[in-house]
Amino acid sequence: MDYHVGPIGVEPPKLCCIPARPLVCVLAILGILRSICVFFETPSFTNGFFLSIFIFLDSILLIGAAKNSEKHLSWSLKVVFVGIGFAALQLLIFPVIAASAVASGSVPHSYMMVESMVKLVLGGNQENFMNGVAAGYVVEIATILLIGVQTLKYVIVNRLWEYAKVTEGIL
Repeated sequence: MDYHVGPIGVEPPKLCCIPARPLVCVLAILGILRSICVFFETPSFTNGFFLSIFIFLDSILLIGAAKNSEKHLSWSLKVVFVGIGFAALQLLIFPVIAASAVASGSVPHSYMMVESMVKLVLGGNQENFMNGVAAGYVVEIATILLIGVQTLKYVIVNRLWEYAKVTEGIL
């Protein structure tokens, strides 16, 4: 598909100057790779549950963007909306888990990333409570970024879906 000239003067969707379809494919692949890397960094049941859901959702998103039909993009749009919901659920769960684990002093070695961020933010010689608060904020910021990326995917897939609806009968 040519990304410069659309049928009957309809421009293919873009985010700034980046074509939307390749961007969605790249974001889905990066989401799958991120989920796999995070699971191997911090393997736990809770992480495994959420990460397997995100791998599944990003895989469906990748298939929808690759097929680029109105039907597949409609499903991809629903999948990304579910992904936003699961990311919001993570915002409610993971900061509390991280803050509690750091504050109680029971942080396993697999949370080195959170620990290093806490030391970077507060220095190394703070009480466990303040370390827990900082760890909760660090995880909260990371989860808010995840929600932002999921929302960006939703906006882009919505543009692709609307473009597919307009051009499907023409092509």
